Amino acid sequence: MLPRTHPNTTYPIAVPIETNRGRGETRTIGPTRVTFATDASFETGEVVRFAMTLPGDAGEMLDVFCAGAVCGVTVDGALFIVEASIDESRISIAKKEGKP
Repeated sequence: MLPRTHPNTTYPIAVPIETNRGRGETRTIGPTRVTFATDASFETGEVVRFAMTLPGDAGEMLDVFCAGAVCGVTVDGALFIVEASIDESRISIAKKEGKP
């Protein structure tokens, strides 16, 4: 049995993320939140859709598609650090390169 985690727990995971405004890289990921760095600006309260690919338990890669709301934005040099809720999610096995 997997250990229970608090819904606000996040983990430092850096993977590419694609949003409805462009691309970036995650800083932290949790069951209900994600933080990512991007060069696209977002406004607090704005709806955001995003996708990322994460490793599954059996070695397969999983495409994770999510929607949520922007909870906060800070600026770090030329990047916007966006914290967003995960209000909806869908997971599917990623298609392998060159295979349908």
